[in-house]
Amino acid sequence: MAEEAGEAAVEVEPVPVEAAPPLSELSSATHQHPPPEGALQPSECADGDASADAERLVSAALAGNLPVARAALDGGCDPNLRDGEGWTALHGACNGGHRELAQLLCERGAHVDAANAAGWTALHLCARAGDASMVAQLIDAGASLEAVTAEGWTPLHSAARAAQLACAQLLIERGANTAALTHLGRTPLDMAKTALQVATHAAERPAQMQSV
Repeated sequence: MAEEAGEAAVEVEPVPVEAAPPLSELSSATHQHPPPEGALQPSECADGDASADAERLVSAALAGNLPVARAALDGGCDPNLRDGEGWTALHGACNGGHRELAQLLCERGAHVDAANAAGWTALHLCARAGDASMVAQLIDAGASLEAVTAEGWTPLHSAARAAQLACAQLLIERGANTAALTHLGRTPLDMAKTALQVATHAAERPAQMQSV
């Protein structure tokens, strides 16, 4: 995998494509279009198709549409429904930074360690995004610090690879394993070194182009 490229190389380890989509690239049919206000009625979740309900609830969570999500839950919608990519509403709320909606979902029984098709939990997403408040919120709700993705990444690996120092420090303070290894043997420190290499290369590249 490109994710596990050697530390000596300059062009190293992009975020793995099989992981959760980048925050700036939520462009699939599943996640692109949030529902309009009031589009999801309680009766639709109570009696409708579970797959369609999941798509609408996850989209509402991604958009931070609290009234629609609340109406769906009040109408009997299962907070743990998954869309076609394995995302739950909690994934959506956390990916969008919607704290109040995430709290509501947890209160209504959302599985805090639910993983999408690539093994990413809500805590992985918040750690990568650098949202320390939501990281703390999820940990307080019982999120596992040692949940691993399909590549063997823990939330600490995610924070380190994205150079999210505050989140990494918080995870360590809460007990995250700093010696955890990915499936190809990389620690969170290795990930942090990679992030530094990439950032350094990105900073140097404009100067190199000007000198040509």
